[in-house]
Amino acid sequence: MPLQNQQLENAVKYSSFLFYTDHNTLNYITMTISLTETAAAQIKKQLEKRGSGMGLKLGVKKSGCSGYAYVLDYADKLNDDDAVFEDFGVKVIVSATDLEIIDGIELDYRREGINEAFQFNNPNVKGTCGCGESFSVS
Repeated sequence: MPLQNQQLENAVKYSSFLFYTDHNTLNYITMTISLTETAAAQIKKQLEKRGSGMGLKLGVKKSGCSGYAYVLDYADKLNDDDAVFEDFGVKVIVSATDLEIIDGIELDYRREGINEAFQFNNPNVKGTCGCGESFSVS
């Protein structure tokens, strides 16, 4: 069941459930953001190298020919609308407005030959552009 903007504004993340209020009724839906062990190790390595940060900020922005692109950044603080997920001792922070698009995503880190990069395994993706830089959801 998709959340409406007003419901997202009232959402609070706790454990693996997103709670939101609707006419004084507490509701919840299960939301998941997960990391593979290799992704968690890479994030830990980057945070240690940087010397600060509470985790990885994962989000999306409108971009490209398909609609959205992933955004990765260091998280130094929590905003009021942020949800926190933790896997292998690493925190992933996601804005409530991005949750519906990336709910269920698994973030992986792969090395293939001399290339290495984060891989996004998002069950909500319905299509990607030819260059692979952007994606669409239904």
